[in-house]
Amino acid sequence: MELLSDDQKAALVSLGSPIRFLADETIFLEGQPSHCVLLVEQGNLKVTRQAADGTEVTLAVRGSGEVMGEEGVLMGETRDSTVTAITEVNGLSISAEQLLSFVEEQHLWPMMHRAAVRRRRQSDQRALLARLDVGRRLVQWLLELAAEVGEDDENGLAIPSTLSQQDLAWLIGASTDAVLTELRGLRSSGLVSIEKYRIVLHDPEALSQLAQQLNKKKQSVDQLGPFGVIWEAWNEARDEIINKPLSHFKRAVEVQFEEITEHLAVGDRAAAGREIVDVISIAFNSLRWLGYQPQDVAEIVRSRVEWRMRGQALAILDKYQRLYGI
Repeated sequence: MELLSDDQKAALVSLGSPIRFLADETIFLEGQPSHCVLLVEQGNLKVTRQAADGTEVTLAVRGSGEVMGEEGVLMGETRDSTVTAITEVNGLSISAEQLLSFVEEQHLWPMMHRAAVRRRRQSDQRALLARLDVGRRLVQWLLELAAEVGEDDENGLAIPSTLSQQDLAWLIGASTDAVLTELRGLRSSGLVSIEKYRIVLHDPEALSQLAQQLNKKKQSVDQLGPFGVIWEAWNEARDEIINKPLSHFKRAVEVQFEEITEHLAVGDRAAAGREIVDVISIAFNSLRWLGYQPQDVAEIVRSRVEWRMRGQALAILDKYQRLYGI
């Protein structure tokens, strides 16, 4: 709507039929034909897409004044995402035929097509962003939003927002608890504050530097290869992990092997395999408990393999047999 003149906005509004959706009601469903668009007059919606692994990725939260679903109509494609009402939503429904005729009559094709392509690209970027850990997602989102709608303020850079913390969690595809944990860290560092109807970035430059540091940490996690996702999945519980006693990890391993035994007793090798992955996660958390970072773990693994395992595997098995009878 921001691309249209006042007269064009009025003409578009005149085409719509009033429509209302309740909170949690699905408005558009990914994969369905694009038969209409929605001009949002009141309320908030979330835009989601199903990732390749079946998980739901939150791409955006939209509000009043937004036109939803125009990408599919303008490009002649099915819905590329699902739109769901967060709150009660009131708006105007405009058929695909009406929108296309309006765009043609107003000579808006180039501008509207570019806008649709840009929004599609932003959705794809957010789909990738949602695969990052919660801290990086939150910081990246704050910086992007500040660049788009931030306003200079005596306390820093203010972002007008009516989002609740639950809405924010939806937006970046994380649990509310995880977002609250990250926000507490940003607040305690004096980087961010959440006020009524706005988010204030007190030191955008420091926040940008933090984003760079988090990206460097990601690079260190990459050294763990396919196991890096296990390390990242447990980042939100870091404080709890480092405060556990050593006996916690010992007992956790015992419990996992008890479950592995139960699965194998009924011939469920797939379930046993999943439990073994959990054992690996316990090993990583034990190293985290010792204060190691991913790059340290990667170096320990390389060193241990080279000096203790390579060429000695049979001798190690023999030692276990002689000394422990296993």
